[in-house]
Amino acid sequence: MENQNNVVNEEVTENIETTEQVENVEVKNEKTFTQEELDKILNKKFAQWQKKTEEAKLEAERKAKLTEAEKLAEERKEFEALKKQFEYEKRVNSTSKVLASNNLPVEFADFLISDSDEATTQRVDLFKNAFNEAVEKLVNERLKGSTPKSSTSKGNSITKEQFSKMGLAERQKLYTENRELYNKLSQR
Repeated sequence: MENQNNVVNEEVTENIETTEQVENVEVKNEKTFTQEELDKILNKKFAQWQKKTEEAKLEAERKAKLTEAEKLAEERKEFEALKKQFEYEKRVNSTSKVLASNNLPVEFADFLISDSDEATTQRVDLFKNAFNEAVEKLVNERLKGSTPKSSTSKGNSITKEQFSKMGLAERQKLYTENRELYNKLSQR
């Protein structure tokens, strides 16, 4: 019983020491600030907040001084800006749908937007043709390679002596290209 208590006490002591070591490691990884650095950060944030508050206050005072007609005109301008933004997003959405239906990247929607759906469709068609031609050209260029060399000699062009000096890769190549010759040369 006493041995079990000692074992448990040792395990607890080890766990406590390990926990203290882990806590010490974690504390070392944390970034610490001096009081001076902390003051600078807080002062900067406070100045930003003060500036925003002052701007909001000035804007509220300016709007309070406006007449009803000026307020309506300003609201109309804001409404028109929001309307333009909404219509732009709507055109981006429809252009993206057209691009997706043509299996083209939708990332190009901003470049292909036009004032009308017909003009947008024409731009997408022109882009599709140019894009497909460019892709085809690149694919053909990458597929283009040297023509395979054909063996012009018939029969036994490799001697047994040459075969015995060949490495494993060369022998494997010979095996895949000309199995009969490989079998002849590999027989002793």
